[in-house]
Amino acid sequence: MKVIKIIMLVLIMSSLIPSVSYSNVESNQENNSLDINQNNNLNLLHNPSFEMAGTNGVGEGWQYWRGEEAEADITLVNSLVSSGLQAQRISASILKKDSFVALTQLIPVSPNKPFYLGGRFNIEQLNNAKIQLYADFLTADSSFITSVIFELRNDLKGTYITLSGNNIVPQEAASVRIFALIRATSDIGSGIIYVDDLNFKYTSESNLVMNADFDQVENQNAIADSWFPIVGGKTSLSVVTSPISSGGTVQRVTSSELPLHQIGGIYQILKVDPNREFRISVRVRVDSLKDSKIQLYADFSDATSLLQTNIVDISTVTNGDFITISGKGKTPDKAKHLALYTLIRSLSDSGAGDIYVDSMSFSYQLEEESFDNASFESFEGSGIAKGWSYTGISSFIQKENIRVSDGKYAQKINTSNLLKNQFTGISQSIIVQPNKDYTISGRILVDSLQNANMYLQTDFYGQNGIIANKSNIVELSRTTFGGYITISGMGTVPEDAHYAKVQVIIKAKENSGAGVFFIDDMSFQYN
Repeated sequence: MKVIKIIMLVLIMSSLIPSVSYSNVESNQENNSLDINQNNNLNLLHNPSFEMAGTNGVGEGWQYWRGEEAEADITLVNSLVSSGLQAQRISASILKKDSFVALTQLIPVSPNKPFYLGGRFNIEQLNNAKIQLYADFLTADSSFITSVIFELRNDLKGTYITLSGNNIVPQEAASVRIFALIRATSDIGSGIIYVDDLNFKYTSESNLVMNADFDQVENQNAIADSWFPIVGGKTSLSVVTSPISSGGTVQRVTSSELPLHQIGGIYQILKVDPNREFRISVRVRVDSLKDSKIQLYADFSDATSLLQTNIVDISTVTNGDFITISGKGKTPDKAKHLALYTLIRSLSDSGAGDIYVDSMSFSYQLEEESFDNASFESFEGSGIAKGWSYTGISSFIQKENIRVSDGKYAQKINTSNLLKNQFTGISQSIIVQPNKDYTISGRILVDSLQNANMYLQTDFYGQNGIIANKSNIVELSRTTFGGYITISGMGTVPEDAHYAKVQVIIKAKENSGAGVFFIDDMSFQYN
């Protein structure tokens, strides 16, 4: 991956357990009947985007709490929203130190499950106060266990910021109370904020991006929830159900007549921590480009100025494939915010392009891999792992949780009745660095093979499609006797390569080809 660090103009302009007494000022009926064994990536909060109104200005399913003597005004608004038609406005004043005004909702949880907690916040003003996104975990008898807290201070105003993080539900927990609140940092605290897109979901991913898979879309909008558009030239956006990389929808961006250096695309602003190793990635299908390139673009800033920019480029169509574009780095020592973009950038006075965007990611868990979901730990159902695609003819592909090499899951492929030279399996396309030595590998368990071989195949693509005679093919013609083995190949990325398509497949040598195998821990590393 190519990561270029430059300084340029910005493209856009106490962790305390609540100790003060509070009043339950307004209570709408809470949704406590959720199935706590629901699938990963399902938001467990009721009415998270405040599209349904309750009473006295509070969204349905939410309660309004405030500290003693605090003054507050809670209303639903239809302007300054992150997604949909409504957001929740919270105005607080005369707050004593550590006192707060909050929205809250209580939901059941499953113990020991990794989770994501996030929300979108727009600061109009904060004085002697801060924003907290708060999770209080409780036992079955409502005894307090611990809190998980994420904070925003008084800095970037007038735009929505994603405040999010990951943790694990405590072993003793039976429920969690979620708060979105303004808390005073000293006496006479006050503030006005807008809250939207609150999210609590089970997931093993460490991704901090809100609605990273573009699957949440309110009111048939042209842009997915929690994302904002950039519409240089003639740029149009739409959320589509085909083609897709994962989930049910992806974001399409189509631009034309872009002046030189102008852009069309999408972005989201996130709160980040300074001095942290990070990885950014996105899955993109590029159907057309004219005098332009695609960029995964990350701007890090403090409250007033740009500190660092990280960019990964691709300048070719992807021949109908989604490819993984990724980069890594370290957040600057004064960083507070990240603006994360996927862009079409013009290289002339009439640039154009048509792309599909999925699986945007920003994570502090530094992964050395070029692959998305290299260890097959993230699934959206029981079929193919997130980030991977079917290749060849149809076969039975499923999530495996028993016969794994590492972690909790692997990918199982079971096929039969293949005709001679037919193949089936999974693939992922990744951006590559020309002229660099590499090693491609994977952990494979082959249960059975009949009239077929298994292959780990890497094909390189340039501006004009596949590069002839440069593929790296590793063949396995026998079972692995019930255990995982590492298969690998080495080579040098061709000098004219833009990306590589990596396939793990069964291919028939004769008619009636069949086989069963498991895949785990894929790796593409530069030597």
